[in-house]
Amino acid sequence: MHSAVMNEYVLDNASASLTDWVLTQPLKNQFVNDVTAAQPYTALLTATGACEAIQFLSFNREEQGAVASGSDFSPLPPAGPASSLCWESTVLSIRNPAGPHMPTDTTVSTVLGSKNLTNVNVTSGFQNGWSNLSFIGTNASVPVGLSGALASSQHISLGTNAATMGAVTAGAVTFFGLPVTGFMVRTFSNNTLTCGTASCQGNYGSAFNHSYRTTVTP
Repeated sequence: MHSAVMNEYVLDNASASLTDWVLTQPLKNQFVNDVTAAQPYTALLTATGACEAIQFLSFNREEQGAVASGSDFSPLPPAGPASSLCWESTVLSIRNPAGPHMPTDTTVSTVLGSKNLTNVNVTSGFQNGWSNLSFIGTNASVPVGLSGALASSQHISLGTNAATMGAVTAGAVTFFGLPVTGFMVRTFSNNTLTCGTASCQGNYGSAFNHSYRTTVTP
């Protein structure tokens, strides 16, 4: 369970860089169908997915921040709310609309070519930096309540109490957000480079796991 996902993005004009984030919710099919959406999920499954609301905040290398909203998001029509992730595995394709190298086809993600995507535009001056994606759906923003067998097996934490010489105590805990994992993938194109006495193409890519914010109380 994570309340936010964090990672970098690179969209540099000089290296024609592109960035996709992959976000996978491996337990979503256990909580959501076309009839019910159990907490922590909010939306029912439809032909265009089960869309969970998000907020996307990007920062450049100088730590200036900007919140993406409204027309900054463009999911593949006729998907759900623009600022959302709709599928069990969704690609968030990060774009800089001012980038001359940016692909014009917004129906597929820029790096992986995925059609299960949400596009998000960063401020034109933010060619590179890092971003924070928060889950703001109704049920993701309130404590998760478990019932039945789950309540006794998964809603309890064990802790040590220094005041009682380290005695182990059990107590209820609450989680915020959604169960999510994934990674960022990016590509660079430096055109023709000098490789000894020959020329070669300077195209390469890399992938990095996401970082997360986990909110558990108390």
